[in-house]
Amino acid sequence: MSEGHICVASGKTSYAPIDDPRFEEATGLDEAAVAASISNPETTVNAAVITVVESVVPSSLISTVVIGDDLAHARPAGGGAVHWVTTEPAPAQPLNIQSGDFVSRVTETLVEWTPMMLPNLFAWYDANEISASPDAAIAQWDDLSGNGHHLKQATGANQPLYRATGFNGGPCLEFDGVNDILATDPFTPSIGEAWTVYLAAQSTPATTTGSDFFVGGSNNAGTTHQRLDIYRTAANVLTITRGAAMGGPALDNNPHRIKAVFNGSSPNSSAQVDAGTPTSGTTNLSGVEVAKLFVGGRGDLANFLVGKMAGGTWVKGTVSPEDDANMAAWVHERYNFA
Repeated sequence: MSEGHICVASGKTSYAPIDDPRFEEATGLDEAAVAASISNPETTVNAAVITVVESVVPSSLISTVVIGDDLAHARPAGGGAVHWVTTEPAPAQPLNIQSGDFVSRVTETLVEWTPMMLPNLFAWYDANEISASPDAAIAQWDDLSGNGHHLKQATGANQPLYRATGFNGGPCLEFDGVNDILATDPFTPSIGEAWTVYLAAQSTPATTTGSDFFVGGSNNAGTTHQRLDIYRTAANVLTITRGAAMGGPALDNNPHRIKAVFNGSSPNSSAQVDAGTPTSGTTNLSGVEVAKLFVGGRGDLANFLVGKMAGGTWVKGTVSPEDDANMAAWVHERYNFA
């Protein structure tokens, strides 16, 4: 086919030399653009038309029609080339396709919900993502949020152990209650902000003589506590602390899903075990700086955990009911809760 004998005017195929002034008037295309768009090996009118439409016809001359799986969808009124968008795989074609049209195919993929989708995600740790030999000491638990708040412990004697099947049959870190603890590097202090924390954790003793701290926080220097603390008391009560301590529901020595909201006066702050009713109370917001996170003990290196941690997620702010439901379902499935 000669390069000079194809014209697309408003998407309709006709024939005229491309140096004819009426060609450029009808299409908005000049001779050089069309010549560049049609390769010499093409030998059919249809191939040339498709090439022109896809590469150089102005978008104003093309109608886009999203038809999903409706291959019998009518052509839009007014004529012109049509860009059909369908979910049907090749070789299925719209029944009303004409020369000059082209088709895009959309593949719909379901994406699994993860804590990465939480707005204002600050830090996220998951023992399922740890690559280690069974019973190995863990010097760093990586932050999966992308924010770089890795939990670290340089001293070998103070490192928790990786248990491949220690939490509901899945992996976890086990803390000895003596000196095992992990901590982040200091970060920009948070003052006056709400926090929401989710844990998959277990305090293993049948009874405790003191408080068993799952997680905590401190100021920049790492010398204080009572900052995003979550722990089990000797009375078997889940308690959270940010400046002020707030008692929550009962907590035994089995694996549990734990949620804590640190958001000022009651009923804005709350503590929850599994799918039970949250207990509301008061934690402080103003004047309580949070600049480091700890797992396995308190922010002043005391009240170490005798137990296990399979996962933890820290969010700056509160979490919407929809995202909270997604998080609860994700934790339930991820850590094999019955």
